Amino acid sequence: MRPQVLTVSAFGPYAGEITIDFERLGTQGLYLITGDTGAGKTSIFDAITFALYGEASGAVRDPQMFRSKYAKAETKTYVELTFCYRGEKYRVKRNPEYQRPKGRGTGLTLQKAEAELEYLSDSSRPIVSKSKDVTKAVTEILGLDYRQFTQIVMIAQGDFQKLLLADTATRKEIFRRIFHTEKFQQLQDALKVELSRQKEAYEDLRKGISQELSIAVCPNGAIEEPEWNILKKNGFDGQTLRAIELIEVFLSAGEEKYQMLKKEEEELSCKQRTLAVCEEKLQRYKESCENVKEKEKRLEILLPNVIKAQEFFYEQVNKQPRQKELDAKKHRLQQDKQLCEAVQSEEKQLIQVKNELKEKEKTQLRQSEERKKQTRCIEEMKRQLEPLKNCEVAYSQALLQMKQIEKQKNEWDEVQKQKLEAEETICELKQSIQSVFDQRKQQEEQIKACEIEMEKLSDAGREEQRCQSLVEDRKYQLEQYQTSYAEYKNICDCQKKKEQSIIHQKEQLDKLNEIIHQKEQLCEELKDCDVLLEQKKAQIKENGYRLEELTKFEKQLQEEKDQERIYTELQKKCKTYIESYERSQSKWKHAWTCYLNAQAGILAEGLEDGKPCPVCGSVHHPVLAAKNLQTVSREELDEMQKKADEAQRKAEKASAAVQASYAQLQKLRQTMFAEITKWLKSEEVIFEAINTCDQAEEVLKRSFKQLCQKKEQLLTQQTSLEQQSSTYHCVKTELVKAKEQQQLAVSQFQKEKENYAVLTTKVANMKKSLDQIAADKNETEKEAFLTKQLQQAKEALLQAGKNIAYARSLKEKEDELKKSKENLLQKEQEQRTNLDGMLGKLDITKLQIEKLQKEVESDFAIAKLYEEKKEQVNRLKAEVENKDRMQKALLQEQTKKEKADEAFQQLAILIAEERAANQERENSLRQKYDSLQAQNAQWDGQSTQELCLCLQEQMERIECEQQQIEQVYQAAQKEANSLKADEQSLRNSIEEGKKQILSMLEDNGGAMPEEELIKKEQEELSLKKEKTSQECRTWFAENEKNRAVLLGVKKHQTVMQETEKKYVWVRELSNTANGQVTGKPKIELETYVQMAYFERILRRANVRLMTMSQGQYELKRREEAENKKEKAGLDLNVVDHYNGSERSVRTLSGGESFQAALSLALGLSDEIQSMAGGIQIDTMFVDEGFGSLDEAALSQALKALANLAEGNRMVGIISHVAELKDSINKKILVTKTMGADGPGSYIKIETN
Repeated sequence: MRPQVLTVSAFGPYAGEITIDFERLGTQGLYLITGDTGAGKTSIFDAITFALYGEASGAVRDPQMFRSKYAKAETKTYVELTFCYRGEKYRVKRNPEYQRPKGRGTGLTLQKAEAELEYLSDSSRPIVSKSKDVTKAVTEILGLDYRQFTQIVMIAQGDFQKLLLADTATRKEIFRRIFHTEKFQQLQDALKVELSRQKEAYEDLRKGISQELSIAVCPNGAIEEPEWNILKKNGFDGQTLRAIELIEVFLSAGEEKYQMLKKEEEELSCKQRTLAVCEEKLQRYKESCENVKEKEKRLEILLPNVIKAQEFFYEQVNKQPRQKELDAKKHRLQQDKQLCEAVQSEEKQLIQVKNELKEKEKTQLRQSEERKKQTRCIEEMKRQLEPLKNCEVAYSQALLQMKQIEKQKNEWDEVQKQKLEAEETICELKQSIQSVFDQRKQQEEQIKACEIEMEKLSDAGREEQRCQSLVEDRKYQLEQYQTSYAEYKNICDCQKKKEQSIIHQKEQLDKLNEIIHQKEQLCEELKDCDVLLEQKKAQIKENGYRLEELTKFEKQLQEEKDQERIYTELQKKCKTYIESYERSQSKWKHAWTCYLNAQAGILAEGLEDGKPCPVCGSVHHPVLAAKNLQTVSREELDEMQKKADEAQRKAEKASAAVQASYAQLQKLRQTMFAEITKWLKSEEVIFEAINTCDQAEEVLKRSFKQLCQKKEQLLTQQTSLEQQSSTYHCVKTELVKAKEQQQLAVSQFQKEKENYAVLTTKVANMKKSLDQIAADKNETEKEAFLTKQLQQAKEALLQAGKNIAYARSLKEKEDELKKSKENLLQKEQEQRTNLDGMLGKLDITKLQIEKLQKEVESDFAIAKLYEEKKEQVNRLKAEVENKDRMQKALLQEQTKKEKADEAFQQLAILIAEERAANQERENSLRQKYDSLQAQNAQWDGQSTQELCLCLQEQMERIECEQQQIEQVYQAAQKEANSLKADEQSLRNSIEEGKKQILSMLEDNGGAMPEEELIKKEQEELSLKKEKTSQECRTWFAENEKNRAVLLGVKKHQTVMQETEKKYVWVRELSNTANGQVTGKPKIELETYVQMAYFERILRRANVRLMTMSQGQYELKRREEAENKKEKAGLDLNVVDHYNGSERSVRTLSGGESFQAALSLALGLSDEIQSMAGGIQIDTMFVDEGFGSLDEAALSQALKALANLAEGNRMVGIISHVAELKDSINKKILVTKTMGADGPGSYIKIETN
């Protein structure tokens, strides 16, 4: 990458826009960047890095700091860089996020970070515009990301000495960031964690068996005690089964002993409770006696105090008249204070009124001035109106003439319009008249037909009335008979039904009683089925939860198998990648050795005796390296290295995937085994320790089978109980319904019996009534005769109704036709009248048109005259409107002046009135002053405010005295009442205590037991119980220990051997990877990998250091640490070839340290560049001071940098050293000045 043009604006110390043309510096060699401190030398590097990657060149600066503090608000902040790479030209522009002025309005707004990349050599490619996309595109073009770019191209300020003087731990952290070796550190940490876990598991198991067996207790005096002691001494080695048998014997004997002691302890506790009751009664008796004595003493002490309190209370009662005197005095003071406050308020009002009066006088002066101004304004407006007096007359005349001309024009237009309308109206009227005439002829024919039909139906009304009367008579007779007979039949039917219903209800009632008895017996048998069903449901639910847990465990087992399969596949893949990497690395190392040998041969060809070697500086060359004919080119070597690096990345990626898969597999197993073990313990299942998936699967299958069997049993029982429960609830419901039906049936049976008696009476009465109605004919004949007569009358009535309806419709139709005929005649007459009028108008209009046609020649002149008059009228109208506006304004001004005069007069009157009122207020205030002076002798003429304060103080003193008297009175009253109540309470309490003592004596036969005998017996029982309890606890604890040991030993014995084997293997691997092998240097796996990088860096660095130090110094990695306890592998020594010694780099002087640090930094840059593969670096920047070097060392450093700049490469250096300014011709001068626009930095390029 070679920068060509760099433009910065408002960036860092550069307030304005600055452009640096790097092409003026050439295409190779050194150039110097120098200038004032803080002028912005490093900011040039920051600008280049920011343009490419959006970041600063060092870690100190942040992109948000790039906005210049010296720039104007409107100046934009951006960086634009034009650069070329591999013959292609690019331009990148970027701006940071900063605050800028708003486009509209005031204030600031946030300018977001933006970027764009333009392909200048290929205009067909689109411009990249987003910030992240630009950074990505630049990384793809250069083949370097931001981190690599700053490590290879820019050696940032202050970073030289860090790597040179660092110890192994610090240098390891630096190399980890550069070469990404953290995956090896993660592997070490993972091995440590795994070792800790395996060790913990092994120690737990190893100690577990021996500790648990040693915890077991052998009962004292047991026959097996000697044998047990021997086993315990030997650590139970090989005698676990015998130890388990002995522990079982100890448990059996211990349980028998424990039960015997427990029974004895219960007997002693019963005796203790009996003695405790006696002791409690004696204690209560003593407490009652002492309590009575104490209260009698308190009563003797209290009586004198009661007498004193009553006497003090009577004294306070005698002091109450003083309160009234103080109240009267306080009332007088209150009145004086109110008068004083009133005077004070009037004083304030008087001052306020005086101030208002002054303001009104000032207002009067202002109004006077305004009146004068208004008078002058009115005179001026009158002078302006004089020239416009005659414009109205001219305007009226012109307007009148224009109206006449316009009227003539409108008359002509109106006549033409009327002619057209009249012709259209005449045609419409002729058509309408013909239509009305046709309609009238049709209606006259319809009216004649209606009159003929009406004559035929004139007698239909009379016949209808006769038939109607006959129908009503027949209908009434038939309805009366049918009603009576139907009612009689219904009642007879009801009587028969009631009789049958009574018999049926009696049978149903007997059946219900039998059903209720059976249901009650069945309910009694099934009453407990609900409780049993709920219990079974709870058991099934719990069993379901267990099955769900097992299903979850089966899924976890399947996941573990899938993860194990993935882990195996990844292991195979990783092994393949590692083998490929080893082959590629071996091939590259062989080629690199051949290449270096070939380079040595090429260098040897150019050596001559007497001339120094460019590598070692020696002038003698006794043995020259031979040129190797079979060598590889640099391109082939780079290609091999690229393949090796690619294979390494694949191997590392596969290794990381294997590690992650293994960690996930182990985590899954631990979680799964722990949950399964916890579940089995909660289920109280006897099982061995689970360490493999096969064991877990076997245990789960067995448990699943048992739970499924149990589930089937429970479901069968549940089904049976559900049937019983359903039967029970159905029977219970039916029983309730049956009882309700029974009650309902009994009540209905009683009602039916009552209704049957009523119906029997009613049937007899109605039978008599029907016999009287049908005395001459039987029921059937009379009903048929009446029905026939009614039918005939109805038919006649129906025919008469039809005739009448038809006659009515004809009458209505005739009336409508007559009315329509009249309307048509009237309408025809109106239309004929309108037609005659329109024909007359049409004749008149034709005459007017003929007349106007003769005058048509003069219309054009009228139109032209109309336009001229219209312009004149508009002009005059504008003058009239101007005059009106001026007159209105004059009238307004005159009105304002009149109002101002009136307000001025009112204000004058108001001021006079207020002056008189103020005088009255002053007189009134003076009188009140005199009154206050007379009432308060102590007032010696001070202000009313001071007098108010004085009166307030007197009132407060009176109130304080009153409060004191009242408080003493209340306290005396309270004290007297309290003491009196205490006296009465003590007397009542003494009487109650005496009654309680007598009651206790009566309960114990007149005397209480002796306390000493009770205590002695209690002590003897306590000693016996304590001894028994202690023995009981001892035997219980021993039994529990033995039981726990027995369970624990059976769990862990089988797993011990496998765990120990795995622990030893993991420990060896972890110690090797973490550098903790005894007797070996403490080199970790990550450090071992970094040593290979470090060796390559040192080889590259020594080429330059030997040149700078004239062959004196060479950097060398220290093999062992100074202290065996410290980590080793990356410490650095320096070899002094002048005396053949090797020492720490910390012993170098300042200038020598700089040379070594610069060489190491350049070596690191070369190594990173070689790792990047195929990267072309055309420009480098070194930001570091050279002030610590002498002239010779400075010359050698420049020589090394010049060698670095050989070919088509440029190296830029920042320095303040004067010798560099003289040695390097091409310079960029950065100056910081105070210009006309403010402070800022400027740049100048020198090439001479």
